Amino acid sequence: ARISAMVLAVSSTTVSVISACAPLPICPFAAITATGIFLRATAAQAARQDPNVLADDPRIVYSELTGQQSTLWIASAADLTRARRIATVSHREGYGLRATLSPDGKRIAYLVLPASARNPWTEGALWVMGIDGRDPPQLLGNADMHSAPVWSRSGKQILVRETSVSDERLQYTLVAVDTDGGSATKLIPETAADGLYPIGWSEDGLRLYYVTLTREGTDIQQLELLSGRVERVFHASDGIARDFRLSSQGDRLLYSEYQPSGQAAYRVRAADLGTGASRTFLQSDRALLSPVWRPGESAVTLGSEPAVASGDQ
Repeated sequence: ARISAMVLAVSSTTVSVISACAPLPICPFAAITATGIFLRATAAQAARQDPNVLADDPRIVYSELTGQQSTLWIASAADLTRARRIATVSHREGYGLRATLSPDGKRIAYLVLPASARNPWTEGALWVMGIDGRDPPQLLGNADMHSAPVWSRSGKQILVRETSVSDERLQYTLVAVDTDGGSATKLIPETAADGLYPIGWSEDGLRLYYVTLTREGTDIQQLELLSGRVERVFHASDGIARDFRLSSQGDRLLYSEYQPSGQAAYRVRAADLGTGASRTFLQSDRALLSPVWRPGESAVTLGSEPAVASGDQ
């Protein structure tokens, strides 16, 4: 069976963040430091088991895609074969979940394209599920599936993207959705950029970081919520940068980058939001997918495109 999966993250005390990975037959997981790989497994290995996950273990949450269903799992970070199913979500075939975990590790926000929907740009449904998988409410029905939901630091709002077509051009809006009632507030309409993606709020909640894509590459922008002032923070890439994750203190930004020139076209980088200075965690000639911070934030967890053996389809 063809299986796709979301990339894992690890926490020392509770379940941590999940984010989408490109559709692949199997998406392997690895915890990466500057010196090497110290954890490796696959979603398929964990899915074949259903043992108890110890409450005091560091834990991982991830999603597997099989046809018209995605299954959310929680697993031990030390042994991914010790996994427990949280819930299974039905959707249109080929479209998995775009999901992230709340800051307190108790809820999962996810976007799903219903089986009856046809347009992933305008018909994504936003749901919030408890980590026990029970009684998820739907908060929104017209979100863009191409951008993962982002939690506010308080857990009271979720940031999603809405997309419309005007004069044969896609127009994007970032919308904050209240988790207690589903009311939505438009924060950032953007018509000039070729792409618009949410990153998250600053630690004090006074600034909102987001991404714009243009012909010149990828820029990190910030909106001062009180004044409405917008300014560029730094230029992240001359190519395409994606999978942005703020650090717990909101002062550093983790992301993946694709530069088509050169053998090592894929990189995972971390940037200082105050200075714009960045360093490379890892680079490869194969796709590096959805990096997320590990506890202590001196290392990251990410997915990598699997090597294809000669003769494989």
